[in-house]
This record gives sequence, structure tokens and C-alpha cells, in this order.
Amino acid sequence: MSLPPQPGADVHQMLTRCEAGEMEMLYVVGSDPLLSYPDGKLAESALSKCGLLIVQDAFLSATAHLADVVLPAAAFAEEAGTFTSNEGRVQKLRPVRRPAFEARSNMEIFALLASALGHDLGSTAAPDVFSEITRLVPSYSGLGRDAIGSAEGAFTVPSVPSVVPAGNGGPAFGDMPVAAPGESQSHESGELELVTGDCLFHSGYISQNSTILETLAAEPYVEMSPREASALGLSDRDQVIVKSRHGEAKARLRVTRRFPDGVVFIPENFAEMRLNLLIKQGEHPCRVAVCKEEGIRDTIAT
Repeated sequence: MSLPPQPGADVHQMLTRCEAGEMEMLYVVGSDPLLSYPDGKLAESALSKCGLLIVQDAFLSATAHLADVVLPAAAFAEEAGTFTSNEGRVQKLRPVRRPAFEARSNMEIFALLASALGHDLGSTAAPDVFSEITRLVPSYSGLGRDAIGSAEGAFTVPSVPSVVPAGNGGPAFGDMPVAAPGESQSHESGELELVTGDCLFHSGYISQNSTILETLAAEPYVEMSPREASALGLSDRDQVIVKSRHGEAKARLRVTRRFPDGVVFIPENFAEMRLNLLIKQGEHPCRVAVCKEEGIRDTIAT
């Protein structure tokens, strides 16, 4: 097997084509773009206009609720394979139980679909799949399964170019405005820069399925510095509205010194907030206004 020399459409291009009616079928595996894609309105519109939406996941995600076909897949603890962390460390996955009910491993589902279409994927055993990855993906070249889990560890080799061509769904990195350290970025009076990420007890949206983690971090929240809160007349535990040019979200305020002035942090782990509705692809940074829930909402400049 060989890979095409030219890259296929990225996520933004696929969603744009679905919205324009240029892509009739979308096959989503292990992802929830309705909640996680950083342009919630585009994702919502594109998925609603897709002629056939197939979702393969271990959980009945928000995207799966829109699907025409849902393929139940095994969870990470139910199939063998490898996992690559953000630092590039490759680790082995070992199943601790069989997939629940009618769920199948992801590779088994791929093989069944390929067979139904008249294709043979060959061996789907984890060692053979990893061997194929090392042959086809440059950053995994030279890695052996024996090195995975060793004291030295097995790491991928960075192979991403320093500049991404602008034609690949977004601006080149070199074209994106980046402020120098300590440089003050001008913004409209009363606006703050939105920063997102994982909170301490959650990772993405999947961990909300854990009843234990939900007891530790069950309520969405917004964080900002004491100076910004004071300037806006806000106090710790106030119920606030965070509003951008594209949408708004409500949550409880936490006043903290963890973040500098000029920014507001909202964790991206609470599905009920629909945080990505505040964001539009290609707009960075995202400016927002924050006020008490009973306060004036039209403070964002248009």
C-alpha cells in the first residue's frame, strides 16, 4: 500500500465542502466536531447539510446524535495498539477487557467496511499496523515496537514544516500576527482575549463520561484576574455572560491570579457551554466581553 503524494482535504476544507453541498458523505471517527471544532456555527451548518453522516465512536457524542449511521467502536482500554502523546512519546495500548455489547475495535470496523466495498486491508493485528505506520509516516520511520515502553522511550521525529501553505485551509504560520513577549495588544475598551484549554480534572469532552471526574469538576466556569474582575465590577462566584461577535456562553466566575490581565480563560471541557460557538475559524485572537448575567450584553464592537 502507498499513500497519495498530495495531501487530502483538511477538516476545515471538508466542512466547507459539506456546507456548500460539494461533499455528500462524511465519515467521522473518534472525533466530535460539533463541539470541538473551533468554529461551531460552521460545524453545525456543515453537518446538518451532509447527505450521509457516519460516526464511529466509543461514546454517543453530540456529533453522533446527528448521524445517519453510528458504528459503536471499542474504547482505548478495549483494543490493542499504540498511543502517541503530545511530546511524541509512543506507548503501547493493551486491552483490559473485551469491547462491550456489539462494539468492535476500530481496525476491525475498517476491515469490515473495506471488505464490503471489495477491498482487503490485510492484517489488522496491532504489530502489523504499527509496522505499516513506520513505513508510510516519516515521523515514525525507524521506530521498532521493542523500543516502546523501554527506559529510553520511543519518540517520533518532528516532520511538520515550519510554514504551512496558505492554500491548505488557513493562513501560513508566518502570516499570523503574533505579539512580542510583554507587548500590549490593542483592543476595544472592555474586551478581553479568550484563552481556552483543559481544566485540571478533564481532557476534552470524553472525560465528562466519568462520574468520578464529574464530582470533581461538574460545573463550567470562567476565570480572570482580580484586576480585570474589579474593573468590570465583578466578584468571585458571579454568574456571568461571555459574549463574542459570534455567540455567547454563561458560567460561574472564578477570580484567580493564575492568568494575567487582559485575558479570560474558559475550559473547553463542558459540552453544555458550546464554547466553539464563540469562535470563528481564522479569527485570532478571539475578543470577548464579560458582564453579569443581568448586565448589558451589547458591549462587543461590531
